[in-house]
Amino acid sequence: MSQHAGLCARFILISLVLTGLSACARGPDFQGVPQEGAANTGTFPTFARTPRGETKQLTQQETASITSALDADKQRQQGIAAPPPTTQAELDAIRRQAQQEADETLKEIETESD
Repeated sequence: MSQHAGLCARFILISLVLTGLSACARGPDFQGVPQEGAANTGTFPTFARTPRGETKQLTQQETASITSALDADKQRQQGIAAPPPTTQAELDAIRRQAQQEADETLKEIETESD
């Protein structure tokens, strides 16, 4: 009985391998259409019409009004005072405060663990 099962398994394996190999074979379906070479017709090719803008173009008055609005916004933003620069003493104070808070937090964590 086991000899019969082995024979069936070999037959199935061989048929699968042959089916897979036949899929790789070239047939008449995969031969492309023959292409002709380039032909010189003696005329210069034109590819398209002259391109146009997809949107309505701005007029001179619209351009001037938009430019003046942008310039006014720029002047208004430049008029806002920047915060004063931070001095070295302020930076040192902030660092000391951060270190003190870190030490307190670490001490609190250590006391909770005990």
